[in-house]
Amino acid sequence: MNEGDSEFAQVEILPAGYADKILSSHSLGRVRTLYGVIFPLAVITGIGLWTWAAVLYRQGIDDAEASKTFHGGILFICGIFIFAGLLVVRLVVGNRNQWLRRIAREEVILRPHKIINPNAGDVRFVEVVPKSNWNDETLLENATDIGFLMVDRQNDRLLFEGDNERYRIPAQAIVKCEQDSYTRLVQDPFSKAPRSKTIYYHFVVVTIKVSHTVTAEIPFRIRATVSLWSDEKARDANFEFFKEINHLGQRSRPAHEKTVQ
Repeated sequence: MNEGDSEFAQVEILPAGYADKILSSHSLGRVRTLYGVIFPLAVITGIGLWTWAAVLYRQGIDDAEASKTFHGGILFICGIFIFAGLLVVRLVVGNRNQWLRRIAREEVILRPHKIINPNAGDVRFVEVVPKSNWNDETLLENATDIGFLMVDRQNDRLLFEGDNERYRIPAQAIVKCEQDSYTRLVQDPFSKAPRSKTIYYHFVVVTIKVSHTVTAEIPFRIRATVSLWSDEKARDANFEFFKEINHLGQRSRPAHEKTVQ
């Protein structure tokens, strides 16, 4: 299939030397170590130092011992430095997905035949999560691919540069484009009584023609941290994403197929 064949999507499996670099165990291990081990230990250490400082300071006041008061002040200042350091690291590194995006950007830039510039302003950082993985809560990572997606309006196509695969999807190869989601229950931190709330993972599901007889369904989600406070923002971003792709497809579909899901 050549670049000029606009009827079918082209799915290219990346060479071994460039594949599985973003979602590899090494990359995810770095993210989990920082956010799952180093950050919690630093917080516990800082709280411990402040608690120790308070005890020494109280003892220094009660016993009229200036050395205990002094050492209590030193411990309190050390705790401040720890939390200040955490804040600086958090601002520089960002959250887990921002760091993962940084890793993805570094990997994609090194590829000689990439089809997307990850630094372009109109590029989205997305994941591909098959519907079979949506309800599997045993998976630590349910995405099978992750990378950069661009709605190429000039050439009427979608481009995806992933961790494992590369897609070129002409508008004529888009069979349909729909919104969908799955949910998870999380504990409401503001509720006095144990109470759960529902959070949504919003997707744009694109069905594409790979050949005359074969179609494939690709659920794309903008990779972002999901929380109780981010649902509306994620829903709006997903809808804008959906509209862009659906508009792209409508330009090449017969009139009777131009429906918004």
